[in-house]
Amino acid sequence: MITIELVYNLSILIALCVFSGFISKRWSKTTLLGKILQGLLFGSVAVFGMLNPYVMSPGTIFDGRSVVLSLGALFFGPVTAVISATITIVARLMIGGGGSLMGVSVITASALIGVLLHPYCIKNPDRIKSPFLLSFGLLVHIVMILLMALLPSQIRLETLQTLGITIIILYPLATIIIGKVLHDQERTHQLFADLKSSEMKFRSLVENAFDAIYLIKNRNYIYVNPSFCEITGYSEDELLSKDFDFSALLSEDGREFMEKRYQARHLGEDLPSRYDIGIITKTGSHKHIEVSTVSLGNNIDILVMGVMRDITQRKQAEEEIYRKNEELRLSNEEKDRLLSIIAHDLRGPIGSFLGLVEHMADENEVLSVDDFRKYSRSIHKSASNAYELLEQLLDWSRIKRSGVSLVIDRIEAGEIIGECIGEVQEMAKHKEISIHKRITEELVFHADRNMLQSILRNLLSNAVKFTHRGGSVSIDAIRIQNNAVEFSVSDNGIGMDQDHLSKLFSFKHQVSTPGTENEPSTGMGLIICRELVEKHNGKIWVESAKGKGSTFYFTIPGLS
Repeated sequence: MITIELVYNLSILIALCVFSGFISKRWSKTTLLGKILQGLLFGSVAVFGMLNPYVMSPGTIFDGRSVVLSLGALFFGPVTAVISATITIVARLMIGGGGSLMGVSVITASALIGVLLHPYCIKNPDRIKSPFLLSFGLLVHIVMILLMALLPSQIRLETLQTLGITIIILYPLATIIIGKVLHDQERTHQLFADLKSSEMKFRSLVENAFDAIYLIKNRNYIYVNPSFCEITGYSEDELLSKDFDFSALLSEDGREFMEKRYQARHLGEDLPSRYDIGIITKTGSHKHIEVSTVSLGNNIDILVMGVMRDITQRKQAEEEIYRKNEELRLSNEEKDRLLSIIAHDLRGPIGSFLGLVEHMADENEVLSVDDFRKYSRSIHKSASNAYELLEQLLDWSRIKRSGVSLVIDRIEAGEIIGECIGEVQEMAKHKEISIHKRITEELVFHADRNMLQSILRNLLSNAVKFTHRGGSVSIDAIRIQNNAVEFSVSDNGIGMDQDHLSKLFSFKHQVSTPGTENEPSTGMGLIICRELVEKHNGKIWVESAKGKGSTFYFTIPGLS
């Protein structure tokens, strides 16, 4: 019967001690308010225990206050101990009786033992286990049994005999139970506190990360950080809306790429965690991003966490580097070709020139006037060819060095065409070729006069060069859309096949074909024409068929 009553009393105290966890959750035990509230709780629980005690004799009562007070002091320290002990002492004195002295002494001793071991509890939380709590409970209640000496002599021995063994067995067990409850609550509270702190640190890290971070589940974003919003241009509310489709961020190629990844992921296939993709922002601008992902969950219900970085500037830099490398490669090829021309085409006429001069010097005593005249014509022809080629090479070199800038003049098409026809008229007359100007209206536009003359002169010269004796050449100019002017130079000469056409205007595939009367040609003229037309932001092209002649077109945009 004694045991049952004490077990009942201790059970109530164990249940009441659970409220300590609610206080700790709201007010930390490290704060003064938390310690005061714990003191009030443990004092109240101890008083409640005294209201439902085992009564040995009038004024001599036994309950679980020693367990409650010692553990309150052990876990929460001196402030809690003083408050709870004070409340309990006042209540015990109000009850009175012959056991009051022992009761007050047990209250004081229990709180004091807990306070003394509190620093150990703080420094070694992992050691607060059942063996320690059992030893602690035995210590407190051995002291309690020793304090029975303070009971009135007539009940001292009887009390010891009646309750001694029960106290030394039940009370330490109750200490273990309540101690485990308090310790587990404290550890749980600390775990939640650490988890909250870790979450705050992680959230702070993610929210302030330079890279965009997101979580996506079943094609819907469930989290995006500010950097993600900044990169995409959408607000967090827009992105997290159930109506928002993540494919809205993707280009057509990007959608196809992501759809393949989505299907492969659902099939359980291994996917590269890193990839580059283009996105379209809310404003419609295009960006290149680098993405790194990790997938969580099963193949059906997949959560994807991704980190992405805007690499648009890096991509632009890479493209610029590639473009510069291509320009450098083409420049080197052009230089190699230039050296080849100098070594071959320029060397030929100069070599002929030197050979003829040397022959005239060695044989001047035996050469007739007619021989001198013939050799002089050959020397003049070789020197003229060399000079023409050298002029073309110098023109091309100046253009490639950006040394030639546009000098815009007001030009009348008929006038400049007439001037250029006059410059090649002697060459055409020598081959009995007629040149027709077909322009029918007064056409005024703006362009660089010297460059335009060079273009027309080259095209007319080529037309005459590749037209058979007695043929014809025509030149025309018309106004087209956007106030541009389109020139055309046509002939009924030898024409060109498709293979030859594909190599025109290219320094890399430069072709040199002699004229119909073996006139020299290096192909440099058309390359210069292309460069000069492009200086005006115009276009140049050709239509031709083998044996049917050619028509060269070029445009000069409307300039002011």
